[in-house]
Amino acid sequence: MGCAALAIAALTADARAQSPQNRLFATSASCEAARAFPAELCRHAHANALAELNEKSPRFTSRADCESHFHRCMIAGFASGRVEFQPALRGFEISALGASEPSVTPVIEKDASALDFRARTAVRADTCVSFSSREKAQARWLGIQRALAAANTTPPADAAKYFPPPDDSPVQS
Repeated sequence: MGCAALAIAALTADARAQSPQNRLFATSASCEAARAFPAELCRHAHANALAELNEKSPRFTSRADCESHFHRCMIAGFASGRVEFQPALRGFEISALGASEPSVTPVIEKDASALDFRARTAVRADTCVSFSSREKAQARWLGIQRALAAANTTPPADAAKYFPPPDDSPVQS
C-alpha cells in the first residue's frame, strides 16, 4: 500500500472512530474547532462541498432573483460580461456512517430537494467542477421552474421525485 493510500486509510479510520454520525459545520474552522474530524478532512470537506454547490446550483443574473428562491445568495462568477449568483453555502454535512469513507454534501439556506447534490468524499480533495454537469443542473432547474409556472404552483417538498436527475453516465467536459 502506498503512502497516499495509507494516509487516506488513516484519515478514514480516524474519522469513523471519532464521529459515528452526521455532523453539520458552517466552516472548515468550526469543523476543526469541534475536533470531531482531523483538520485535513475538515478542509477537504469544506472545499468539496463548495465544488458540489458550484456544479449543481442554478445560476441567476440578479441577486434578487436568486434570493427569491434561496434567501441567501453569493456571487458565483462572471459570464458574458455579467455577474452570476447562486445559493450561498450555509455549511456542509459530513457523514461518517457505515464502512465507507466519510462523505460531504453542501447545505444551503433553503430546502435543496430540487437540486441534485451528491455526496463527495471528505478524505481527499475532489474539487473538480464539470461544466457539462453544471449545464445539466441549470437545464433541470429551468425545467422545474417552467413546470411550476405552467401549473401555477409552488414546488412540492419532494420535487426531486418528480424531476429526477439526469442519468449517471460519464460526462466529458
